[in-house]
Amino acid sequence: MSVTGLSNGGLNKCLSNLETSNLISRQKSFDSVSKRQRPTRYILGFEILITQEPTPLSGDGADSTTGAEPTPLQEQNRLHPSGDKPVKEPVNEPCVDEQHTHKLFQIFWKVHPRPREAEITEAAFMAAVASGVDPDWIVSSAKKYATEQKGNRTQYVKRSDNWLADELWKAFPRKIKTTGVERLDFYADLINGDRRIHAAISDSLAGELIASGKVTLERMRERLPA
Repeated sequence: MSVTGLSNGGLNKCLSNLETSNLISRQKSFDSVSKRQRPTRYILGFEILITQEPTPLSGDGADSTTGAEPTPLQEQNRLHPSGDKPVKEPVNEPCVDEQHTHKLFQIFWKVHPRPREAEITEAAFMAAVASGVDPDWIVSSAKKYATEQKGNRTQYVKRSDNWLADELWKAFPRKIKTTGVERLDFYADLINGDRRIHAAISDSLAGELIASGKVTLERMRERLPA
């Protein structure tokens, strides 16, 4: 009442109007011992069962004792089955490529000279493969790195997670199947970059790189001292 500003009489009048319109129903009850009135229960309109007069389409009405059998259009269950079968979600099996890549990672983990942080390393391995790097190249580079680091102190050996983060597989160039411009571009990037050069650069290849203008003579001497 403090919210609506109505008096008791005004509020009861509004409730009576709602009850007359079958929008609510008020049910009063009394305590059997104290004979005092209990809180009034309010039932909303959609909960009220209203008795309707029988019509030619509704049969004998609410007081009927006919007990007719339900017809195909009047089943006892109010939810009619649709006949659709439940949809089963497809089971996502790992594809062959993913299985192969995972096997190659396990090999990488075994051959790397300082495997650390398995989850981080595997995530970096998978990310490199997803970016287009050949996983066989990564594994073969790890084997070469392990051979190179034999006898070296552990603290000077790159951890597997950092090795992948620094893309050190590129320090061990794989066999170049292509020829011509792509081959020269590969070695030019290697020489012009800052990565350690593990591949042998022949005099003829060095001459090709300098002649093509992709590597200067000064840079070649700096990176490949005599």
